[in-house]
Amino acid sequence: MADNSYNIMVSNPVTPFTMARSFKACSNGKIFIGNPDTDPTVAENQIPVFIENENGTTVQVPQPLAINSAGYPVYNGQISKFVTKQSYSMTVYDSHMSQQFYWPRISKLDGNAELLSLLDDYDKGNFVQTKNNLSDVDPSIARTNLGVPSLSQLFEAVEDMKIFDGTQSGISGTTNGQYFRVYQDKNSSYSFIYYKNDNGTALEIARTIGQGSLGKIDDVTTLIKFQKDSNYSAAWIDDDGLVTMALTLNGELITYGGVNGMIPRDTSRYAWGILDETGAIGIGLNSDGVTEIPLLDVADLSIKSNARYPIAWRDESGNIALGVNSAGKVIADLDSSVSSALTEHSVTLATADTIMHVGDSLTESIWVVKDKAWMSVLSAFSPYRHVNYGVAGDTVLQMQTRVLNGTSVYGSNLQQIKPRFGFLSSFGNDYFMMDTDMKYYQESVQRAVDVMKPYCEQVVLVTEFCATQNIRTVYEEVARQNNLPYIHTDTLAYQLGKIPLGDQSLFHQGHIGTRNQGIWWYQILDWIKQQPIRKGIKIYRARTTPSAISDLVFKNDYDRHKKFKELTVGHTYLTGAKDYDEIGDSTVSASMPQAKATDEYLTLQNGGALANTYSLVEVYLDQHPKDIQSLIINVATSEAKIYALSNTDASVNVSASSLTDAFKTSYANPRSVWKLISQGQVIANSQLPSLFTGRKLSLLVVGGTLVNPQVTYKSKDRPFRQEIYPYVKPETLGSELANARIVGDSGWTLSSNIKTLKPIDNKFMVRAPDSTTQLTDVFTLPVGEAMAQNISFTAKEDPRKFRVQAFARYFPKGYLDLTKSIYSGLDATQTLDSSSSANSAPVTADSLDIYRLFAEIEVSDGGYNRPGGATDYSDIVGLTWKPVTFYVNTAPYANQLKIKLTTPDGELQIARFSVKEVI
Repeated sequence: MADNSYNIMVSNPVTPFTMARSFKACSNGKIFIGNPDTDPTVAENQIPVFIENENGTTVQVPQPLAINSAGYPVYNGQISKFVTKQSYSMTVYDSHMSQQFYWPRISKLDGNAELLSLLDDYDKGNFVQTKNNLSDVDPSIARTNLGVPSLSQLFEAVEDMKIFDGTQSGISGTTNGQYFRVYQDKNSSYSFIYYKNDNGTALEIARTIGQGSLGKIDDVTTLIKFQKDSNYSAAWIDDDGLVTMALTLNGELITYGGVNGMIPRDTSRYAWGILDETGAIGIGLNSDGVTEIPLLDVADLSIKSNARYPIAWRDESGNIALGVNSAGKVIADLDSSVSSALTEHSVTLATADTIMHVGDSLTESIWVVKDKAWMSVLSAFSPYRHVNYGVAGDTVLQMQTRVLNGTSVYGSNLQQIKPRFGFLSSFGNDYFMMDTDMKYYQESVQRAVDVMKPYCEQVVLVTEFCATQNIRTVYEEVARQNNLPYIHTDTLAYQLGKIPLGDQSLFHQGHIGTRNQGIWWYQILDWIKQQPIRKGIKIYRARTTPSAISDLVFKNDYDRHKKFKELTVGHTYLTGAKDYDEIGDSTVSASMPQAKATDEYLTLQNGGALANTYSLVEVYLDQHPKDIQSLIINVATSEAKIYALSNTDASVNVSASSLTDAFKTSYANPRSVWKLISQGQVIANSQLPSLFTGRKLSLLVVGGTLVNPQVTYKSKDRPFRQEIYPYVKPETLGSELANARIVGDSGWTLSSNIKTLKPIDNKFMVRAPDSTTQLTDVFTLPVGEAMAQNISFTAKEDPRKFRVQAFARYFPKGYLDLTKSIYSGLDATQTLDSSSSANSAPVTADSLDIYRLFAEIEVSDGGYNRPGGATDYSDIVGLTWKPVTFYVNTAPYANQLKIKLTTPDGELQIARFSVKEVI
């Protein structure tokens, strides 16, 4: 037997579902059903919804309910009858997830439980008298706000009810819970009385009008006349012949004007209203379908509800000044910097903050392993998406021509990307101007800047590592005149021996090779870290298949890099696995086969898809979750499972007041968990704090297919504070405080396995302090070993700042064809023979080539100090020598730094060490 308790039909008061301000179908929209007087888009507020089959059986269906292109609710594409077991709230969204309707409470009965209480109002004489014409009313507004069942629905509900001559026979002829009707005398005011069999007792439910009541209806004609009208099934008119109440052809009752015989004073503002005893409107329905209570208006504040506040007072700018939320709490929103009106935002790859790099072959990258271009490594640690617009051989004038013409490079141009930052670099191909007069080059750089400005929010000048002293000053002057930031990659090049462009050297270091790409990205990343991102999307694939998704929880950017690899950024790479370490110059390298890597972000942005097993999607929003009212995520096809990284789950809690064994084993546990969320459904404000880290949302996508990601959210408009791009100002440093700086100096405390060696790439070595002479020897620092110094200095009464710096790099063995005579004599401990099938390349597209250098630093003033040891400072180190720098701020009277260098990831090389006070 069918379960007749499923008797409350899910139906919109507007049939079919239409847009709020037009009769257009709410095509491809969504419907959310929840408990009465709650927000049904919040998962915990939602109630079960079922489809009712022709045989009366029901099947529960997931939310939200879909609306087809004609406006009808459907399941699996079929128009269906949806029911619930109780009264409900309902929100209707259009295809853009903009709210069209919200009803806090709907109780519309269906089937033989349909009540006919509407007609009972006729017996009570509640009639309408007005001087206004119904023909001026937008029928959609009237229907939307009445929510009255049609007569056809009422009569259909009656058909199946059994008729009895009395309640006793009705009880005998029905079972518990069923309804029946009892006919009355022909002169009675009622034709039928309706009952429910309530455990053997006849419980009266409703009555319908009878012959005796018709006389009462006749009396109505003295006040309101009935007339035939082709637009209505029935219509009542006033003394002037104007329609005041009517039944539509669909059986819906619509009214116009006041009630209780009172005429609205302000008929120009309100289409319908309830009047007080003075004739003033107490509750009014304006022409936009918005209900207002004008008598509650205060001063210059008007009342208008929204999704967050059922009652809200707004100022003349539309901002909420005072509101009553759904819990009945009065909220005073006095933050003048925030508009309380909610605005819909979205972040996609097209709208995310992007950095586009305009340049020549040094920008494009050529002599590198796939995914090991400097831009690829930079992007992996940058919150911004990076786009390659470099073309080998281009001059700065050809670059500006490319920008002007919208020439596509790696599938995009500035006109399409519209980057937040446009980086401009040029030097190596511009000799024809520089060698005649530097003014030609300076003017050409300015010309390139001018054509980039319309497409970039901010142009940034970047000197190439091979630039000369006077090229550096050209860039600085163009930057000064245009108030542009600039980055000098040549600074590190000078500290590393300044290899000339095109020099024949190991590892393609006369260009940008795999091992020396840090010379470019180290300094750019330092600048990027100072520019907080507004909106962004970054996507990474898991490097390995985890045994459980908890294995993919990460603590920081480096931890993420170990577990995930970013999508490919466009660049040119060497296809031969043996070529990346060979000696190269413009002649030799030209014979090495190359290929262009497709930008996978552009694949998604242009509507394509990417296969997926486990992927990480990081989304940066320009609003903090406290200002976001709701959010919808779409990053993959529907079969994918989506998890958000949560830092507030109870399972990550670690509590201790003493150093127990339990604490020692748990203190370093993951600080986050993956929390399953729904894709394509509204996530309410109350859930957001547990899903965000600041303004960043980290999503794990399991299965399915990656698509162009989109995160849509409604929030207050809190302005994003623009950052200032300061010029690079050299630090003023005091004298050297380190006891030992390089190999051979006394003052080091070294653990037993610290060794020294002479690197085979001696052309690309760190220079000695304040000298152009390059060092020949370096330390090797394995995992588990340490090199330390105690630095003493005179105490002072003021707080102070010290710069601790160590030149370090990760240096896997050179992968070289040792059958070639040019490599004879190289240290065998630093090489692998690429001609031997037993050896594989140390550096590949998927290898981890970034390690960390730790500096454990303890500050002392000679007095008591906590005995627990030092503070851990750390930074990443790549294949290129990097001046890893830490700043230590001390309290007054500090007089000693105890410093110990270690690495937890793999052996590093250390070339030089320094400690100086920042003046």
